[in-house]
Amino acid sequence: DHRDLHTAYRRQRQMCIRDRFNTVPMYFQLSTTSASESYSSLVLARRYKQEAYNILNFSIGVDFEDWAIELFARNLDDERAELYYNEMDETPRMHTIRPQNIGLRFKYTFR
Repeated sequence: DHRDLHTAYRRQRQMCIRDRFNTVPMYFQLSTTSASESYSSLVLARRYKQEAYNILNFSIGVDFEDWAIELFARNLDDERAELYYNEMDETPRMHTIRPQNIGLRFKYTFR
């Protein structure tokens, strides 16, 4: 069926939405990345179904003239999305998104 070829190598839906709310000097940023399911190959014998995923990130911070501080969280719900799969040289390889990452970032500008 030729319709199966449309889902191989690419996702039918993939999007990223990011919004930042500024209330000087504070800001809040929220982003989401989403993708529908896809297949890893056109070759049926080597085809692997990659599930749909949604990734949520956020940050909140304070920005002053010479310095800034930010609390951030990447992959907030700790989803293990499969980004890429291949069997090059007969060795299966799965590339996944990074696990949840929460941190505090400091920035200082020397003048």
